[in-house]
Amino acid sequence: MLADSLNAQNLAIIAAGFLTLYITYTRTRHATRLKANGLRFPAGPKGYPIIGNLFDIPQEHQWLTFASWKRTYGDVVGLSIFGKPIIVLNSRHAIKELLVKRSAIYSDRPKLIMLRQWAGWDWCLPMLGYGEEMHQQRKLMNACLNATSIRQYHALMTKETRDFCVRLLKDPKKHLELNRRMAGANILKMTYGYSIAEENDSYVDKIEQLSVKMTPLGAAGSHPVDLFPALANLPPFLFGKQFAAIVTEVKQIMDELLVVPYHETLSQMATGSHIPSLLSELVESHRQGDGSVKNERAIQAATAITYIGSSTNTVSSLDTFILAMMSYPEVQKKAQRVMDDYLRGARLPEYSDRDSLPYIEAVILETFRWKPVAPLALPHFLMQDDEYNGYLFPAGSLIFSNSWQCFNDEEDYPEPSKFIPDRFMNTEGTAINPDVLNPREIAFGFGRRICPGRHMADASLWISIATLLTTFNMSKPVDENGHVIEPDLEYECGPAVSHPKPFKCDFVPRSQVAIDLLHASTKEGA
Repeated sequence: MLADSLNAQNLAIIAAGFLTLYITYTRTRHATRLKANGLRFPAGPKGYPIIGNLFDIPQEHQWLTFASWKRTYGDVVGLSIFGKPIIVLNSRHAIKELLVKRSAIYSDRPKLIMLRQWAGWDWCLPMLGYGEEMHQQRKLMNACLNATSIRQYHALMTKETRDFCVRLLKDPKKHLELNRRMAGANILKMTYGYSIAEENDSYVDKIEQLSVKMTPLGAAGSHPVDLFPALANLPPFLFGKQFAAIVTEVKQIMDELLVVPYHETLSQMATGSHIPSLLSELVESHRQGDGSVKNERAIQAATAITYIGSSTNTVSSLDTFILAMMSYPEVQKKAQRVMDDYLRGARLPEYSDRDSLPYIEAVILETFRWKPVAPLALPHFLMQDDEYNGYLFPAGSLIFSNSWQCFNDEEDYPEPSKFIPDRFMNTEGTAINPDVLNPREIAFGFGRRICPGRHMADASLWISIATLLTTFNMSKPVDENGHVIEPDLEYECGPAVSHPKPFKCDFVPRSQVAIDLLHASTKEGA
């Protein structure tokens, strides 16, 4: 026992020695480059010897801490953890200049060991390093999910939205569950040609399990193993049994989502019983003479991440819209008047109505801005030394873009904490004001990392919002004592997605006409 203890102590001393040498070397190398170029590293919290700013970055809601530093250090904040340079971009101008205009050197990803190695996200496009595999997956997704291609799915989105509203009529207390069901029904039919079960669908349930499991893992890139990759050689259980169990379960779910729906669809294609889908289109276009599928792994990954990403992001966005309507009833009433004046109670909205309803467009823009799905975008990895405004950004720096701060910048959005769609309208209230920053420029990522599924997510959200406004009043519920139940507007945040905590909402049909239109539309689409 004593020998084991001494061995452990010796290993700890050796590890500490190597760590000190590594940090000393890194800091000396950075200092030499700074001096040679007459530049400086961005200012930031002072930190401590060796560990640097390890304790300055919280485990949760990092974007709020990053935003608070803007007042002291400006738009660009420099940090270091164990000698690893970290740069926080706290303004849309800095983000545009670097991640968009210089995307050729800012589009890599850090290793993100916690997610990629331990939790099984190594095949996912958002986590991939800059290279051939990333380009291959993006090419596949762009071919099927561009603005033109996505039009063929507008009718499906409309059908599933109306089905969602009919289910709300029957059981409005299950709105959170029904929202997840609608998102799953949409994306699974589009991606795999799969029709979900009436209740307890296994694929929809897996996405819910994934969302629940991912939340405790925190923001991507914030785990100690991501900040100091040498820790990757340690077993995950050293960070806690619960943590180890979660990453193991997440990896199992990710492995299943990658291959199971793919092979089920291929089996249906072999018998001719499949429904045309993104996957069947990609497989047929990549079928080789011997029957094999070229770029099969990339096709598996591209369709799986389309399913996962859309199933989580669109759910969060629609829940945010519902929270906003509950919290800002005057906005809801105005949006409903716009829908009523346009539709005249004669029918339900179609996607083709979108260009004629600019105020509804403003509501969507404010939904993206008010409570962003990704308040802190996934970190980028700088591929070579770069200079910006007298600063030297060393190669290998982690670059965090603070989307939350951009959405809450009072210069762009006065009274940012409030849900105000009118901020996007022109003075006459007749069209979107092009001079106001469009939240889509931030909400879907930047440069060569912009989300390839953005057109699908945007279209799905529009038809859902327009239909809900036409058919339901959404309000805060009241308890048995007549007291209003206020929703909790603090969000839960996982490595990639922020979403509302479970909340109650009263959904009341706006009229018998709305009820009749819903029932009639679902019978027609049956």
